[in-house]
Amino acid sequence: MISTASLILLLLCPIEAQEIPSAVDVHSVSPERVTTAETNYLTELSHRGLNLTSQGLLIESLDGSTIFADHQSDVAFNPASVTKLATSFAALQKFGPDFRFETAFYAAGPVDKKTRTLNGDLILLSTGDPVLSTIEVNQLVQNVIRSGITRVTGSLIVSGPFTYASYQNTLDGTKHLKLLIAKLGLRVPTVTIKTLSLTSLQATKISSHTSANLCEILKHQNDHSVNNTAERVGEAVGGAKGVEDFLVKTLGIPLGEVHIERTSGLDKNRITPRDTIHLLQEMVQWLAKHNLNPQDIMPIAGIDGGTLASRFRT
Repeated sequence: MISTASLILLLLCPIEAQEIPSAVDVHSVSPERVTTAETNYLTELSHRGLNLTSQGLLIESLDGSTIFADHQSDVAFNPASVTKLATSFAALQKFGPDFRFETAFYAAGPVDKKTRTLNGDLILLSTGDPVLSTIEVNQLVQNVIRSGITRVTGSLIVSGPFTYASYQNTLDGTKHLKLLIAKLGLRVPTVTIKTLSLTSLQATKISSHTSANLCEILKHQNDHSVNNTAERVGEAVGGAKGVEDFLVKTLGIPLGEVHIERTSGLDKNRITPRDTIHLLQEMVQWLAKHNLNPQDIMPIAGIDGGTLASRFRT
């Protein structure tokens, strides 16, 4: 499949020259075929000794009116880190670009100040902060202790998604939180994972942390192709199944043409070049409706720091 760098370059070039269409049905136009780029690209791949039967390529204008290259565009290939764009779009659609993830401890019961005991449950409500660090979790627990609690008679209830540091799913995050709490001197008899609603929760917030907004998180993730962040963003939207469902149910990509195994692009993921371009076209239009540009969540090759910093410099 065409590289991430080339996809981003092709997206950004037309945007500089024309306004993004507010609504384009790319399937209703009869695209013009311009094959010079296709011939040159495939010739170059052949010169490098690559088998063209194992390559997929689609280059078209943002509005779908012109096809510049089309080679096996309906065959599913491994998109590698281009998967991060699907994960990013799923998160933007679910949360919105200005969303900030909150991770907070709540006390569900009275606190005996003499014995420093919470008579009830200690609840951790998390919306899935994908950049929450061990230091920040440590501070959250320390703030619980500073509030006058060193012992809990009930349970520590984790309502996720909850990830931090290198722990990419709620189960691992909860397991290591239990170890951290014990190390810091907070005694809790049991730890459980349960889905709770803030609106129905009768508890007092005693410690919280709020992230940067989602747009900033995705920009750094995609500039530097951070696998760990993408895995944790994926957990916040329902994991690999959540991203795959977004592509199929929201974007209309046929189920048989896409498979998401890891939301960072690691391992065996599959999508066709045609569906990748469809994803990008839909994402650019969505961003425009929210007064955003592709470069607000994606790297500009040769300009932004990260994995594409050295591209297109000549």
